[in-house]
Amino acid sequence: MRSCPHSQGRSRPTLATMALYLALAHLAAPGLCRPDEAKITEVRAPQPPPAEYRAKWAIIIGVNDYRQDSGLAQLKYAANDAREFRRLLVEEFGYDNEHVRYLTDSQGEPAEIVVGRPTRAAILDAFEKWLPSRGLTPEDSVMFFFAGHGVHDRGSGETYIAASDSKAQDSKGSCIRVGWVRERLGDKQVVKCRHRLILLDCCFSGGLFMFDQPLVARPVPMAPGGTPKPAGVGAIPPRATRGDSSRPGRGGDDVS
Repeated sequence: MRSCPHSQGRSRPTLATMALYLALAHLAAPGLCRPDEAKITEVRAPQPPPAEYRAKWAIIIGVNDYRQDSGLAQLKYAANDAREFRRLLVEEFGYDNEHVRYLTDSQGEPAEIVVGRPTRAAILDAFEKWLPSRGLTPEDSVMFFFAGHGVHDRGSGETYIAASDSKAQDSKGSCIRVGWVRERLGDKQVVKCRHRLILLDCCFSGGLFMFDQPLVARPVPMAPGGTPKPAGVGAIPPRATRGDSSRPGRGGDDVS
């Protein structure tokens, strides 16, 4: 395994950053003209989307505690990030508690807002049963937020998010493929929402944008002594090391 380069010295995302993502998603309006279309003599003004949604839904996952035999290091901040993100949605953006599917292993959370632990089965259930049963309409929005470990399978090129009971060496059988999450929320027959947003606070989240080709993990250029080389200096072969839970930020594993 190779530890994710982002886990070295990576700062935690701020609420302001997450709020910015959310605001951009909510303000997105299709139909705007591109600069290269300036020759068009008559352009119909785009109709802005409604100012508010009929209903706003969210699935929020935070995983700190991984099993000792998982091959995944314990995390310190993932559950806290999920907690704060949920609070932001409810207190600042008007999400109803009943519209947020909140799975976390954080201790001391009020029982009325936590559905259960973030196991693989519970996360799949949120997408396959809970969300489709909400009576979604084109006037709704839905969001998925995950904070925890990300795993990259070198053999298949696929990337995964790791649930609390996942194992790094069995990513296909115990983790959840990032592409599956994208495909699930992209199914307009099931998820009819006008706006759909995915936020992944984990390593290898770039797999979300790999539609036709698998993600290729590139080694980080390193100088003698273990410090990253400046851009353009060159790379060395990837090292087989495991993420260090003492580092701030998300660990990740590159498995063969």
